[in-house]
Amino acid sequence: MNLLDKIVCADAEGRYYYDIINSSGKEWLLNEKNLKTAFEIYQPTAFKGRFLKRIFPYVHKWKVISEILGVKKKKISLEKDIKKFLDSTFGNDYGISYFGGTPSVHQKVMLQISRESEVKAYCKVSDNNEVGILFDKECDALMYLRECGVKNIPRVIERKTLNGLEIFIQSNVKRSCFRIEGSFSKYSLHFLYTLYCKTRVKIRFNQSDYAQMLNDLKVNCQKLNEKKKEIVVTAIGYVEDRYRENPYVEFSFYHGDFTPWNTAICKKNLCAFDFEYFKKTYPPYLDAFHFYVQAEIFLHHNSPEHILKKRKRIFKVLECLGVEVDFAFKLYLLEIINLYLSRTNCDNEAEIKNMELRLRLLQELNKT
Repeated sequence: MNLLDKIVCADAEGRYYYDIINSSGKEWLLNEKNLKTAFEIYQPTAFKGRFLKRIFPYVHKWKVISEILGVKKKKISLEKDIKKFLDSTFGNDYGISYFGGTPSVHQKVMLQISRESEVKAYCKVSDNNEVGILFDKECDALMYLRECGVKNIPRVIERKTLNGLEIFIQSNVKRSCFRIEGSFSKYSLHFLYTLYCKTRVKIRFNQSDYAQMLNDLKVNCQKLNEKKKEIVVTAIGYVEDRYRENPYVEFSFYHGDFTPWNTAICKKNLCAFDFEYFKKTYPPYLDAFHFYVQAEIFLHHNSPEHILKKRKRIFKVLECLGVEVDFAFKLYLLEIINLYLSRTNCDNEAEIKNMELRLRLLQELNKT
């Protein structure tokens, strides 16, 4: 059963929703009431989706327009136990819109909780125990960062397991007048610099989360064929040799999924959310490379060659902070390749394609 179908169901007595499904199978259910607010959960990357988000709240009552745009209208209701739980948290006067999640072994449904025109919170739901563990980690991350004095991050509202579903609710930090940054900018850099300053610690490299990741990658890369495995093993050897020269390192917090769609600009400050893949002791500024690569691939649709060609110009400012760009880029690619290898099913073509692209980038950096 589709995860979204475990959370909502067709109901003649329910509320009207607009059902949007894009070309890659991602699905959104947007509450007809206050549709402009409902569309805040819809973050498309393709032109058609951006166009839809811009105009649909103003033309949705014209049935012919919905048909042309491929948007269906249906009545649905939230699963009763989840509704009871949300009622106890938010009262009865709230609206919900849904994102069915990105297909993967860590898939989760996102519920956007709003009241009138304000988004109050986001609720993530999954039927996967591993995702429940990630939710627990994210709770720990948010509390740790608040203790360290990091601002512009969500507040934990509730964490619960209900009828086999893992539920995690956090506050909305994307308050009024926000916009998504499509390119790595001074706002992104300032947030990461603050993150580094407030969470840095000096430890032995072999005691760091990054060293543990490399050990995991040595096991996970056995899933690759010999040619691809050699790319990874070569990079691991180079990294370990570099850190062997200086066993004490100054590492800091790593967001793990720092992207344009997990950040927003509000009142000239960058807000960040979705900390599920965080690590406490990683080389600084690796999030900058994830942001850059994800934006180049999914927003700007650029090739690996283009991504590498632009890297020196994009990250010139990091060099001023003492970051060796190619080495840090390599560190990041090893991290993301390990993430894909640790969670990818053999039949998940999208994730395999994403991992292959990172391997190509790593292969080219091994030559430098």
